[in-house]
Amino acid sequence: GKACAERLRGEGAKVFGFARRLERAQSVCDLAFPGDVRDAQAVEAAVNDCVAELGRIDVLIHAAGVIGSGGLQD
Repeated sequence: GKACAERLRGEGAKVFGFARRLERAQSVCDLAFPGDVRDAQAVEAAVNDCVAELGRIDVLIHAAGVIGSGGLQD
């Protein structure tokens, strides 16, 4: 996610971030919100706030890692 955000900003894009660790998103994004992608309402609210602030979303990159427990075969 960070590398994508840095590259896009380098190309002149406005970058919106949504992260559990807000300071990480703030370091590479123009607009950042705290949250967890497992919380659908928080995601929807952040997207709505982003559109209200920046006007639209042209590209969406989902770069959240999800780690499950259990064996590889599970």
